[in-house]
Amino acid sequence: MGFYTADEDYYNHTHGDGYDFRFNTDVYHPPNGEYSANIFTERAIDILNAVDPRNESLFLYLPFQSVHAPLEVPEKFEKIYSHIHNKDRRIYCGKVSALDEAVGNITTVLRERGFMDNLLLVFTTDNGGPVIKGANNLPLRGAKTTLWEGGTKGSAFVYSETLLKKIKYLNTEMMHAVDWFPTLLHVAGATADDSIDGLDMWPTISENTPSPRKEFVYNIDEILKNAAIRVGNYKLIEGSAGHFNGWYPLPKEDNSESKVPENSEGYSDRAIISAEPKYQLFDIAS
Repeated sequence: MGFYTADEDYYNHTHGDGYDFRFNTDVYHPPNGEYSANIFTERAIDILNAVDPRNESLFLYLPFQSVHAPLEVPEKFEKIYSHIHNKDRRIYCGKVSALDEAVGNITTVLRERGFMDNLLLVFTTDNGGPVIKGANNLPLRGAKTTLWEGGTKGSAFVYSETLLKKIKYLNTEMMHAVDWFPTLLHVAGATADDSIDGLDMWPTISENTPSPRKEFVYNIDEILKNAAIRVGNYKLIEGSAGHFNGWYPLPKEDNSESKVPENSEGYSDRAIISAEPKYQLFDIAS
């Protein structure tokens, strides 16, 4: 269940002039006006209720629309943050709380149905937040669409009541998104093919042992003419890292002073970008 495009309306599921919501390959019309986080939650719960955790295995992949643009959330969640005067930031925070409620409703069912006795739950983002849409990446630099850490470093947590040997700690070892596949295969009792890019991170996650990964490529963009690679604690950027080039504070209370222009060509950091050297080397740890 889901949609093919991006940043579609959370309520009517349209993008531009077209409707885009599907159940498998069929066009699907969920209840009119239902917020997408609730729709995905209801589908996930239906799946969980159809599985017997004592006799069946389950892999559930649930990519919520939240908290992607556009800035839309039920009023009750926006009201939680009535003390935030910046509207974009207030709605964004409300979307996070709507997502929190959705995840909470699903984990309640997981516990009630007995899944928690042998379950690994991974919650992860796919990229840094867009500062022009209410997000904030402090203390990291930059935003979504950039090669800076604020655009590329994703936050995540892993939870299990039975499978982790070490719990309640912060893991800062190096890991790439492609590593999830062989890691989850390992937990399920299988082994990934040696030809794939990903590495098994299960000992690193479950025991906090040193990561087997020593390097990764952030991106190589032949259109924007930029690239970045990390080896150990050193990160090398070639070309411009992106238009959102600074450390963005939380929005000020006055919308007119704090809203970052959507047209990045006119953004105030443009002068900084044009002055960037062709190569930049950083020690990420320091």
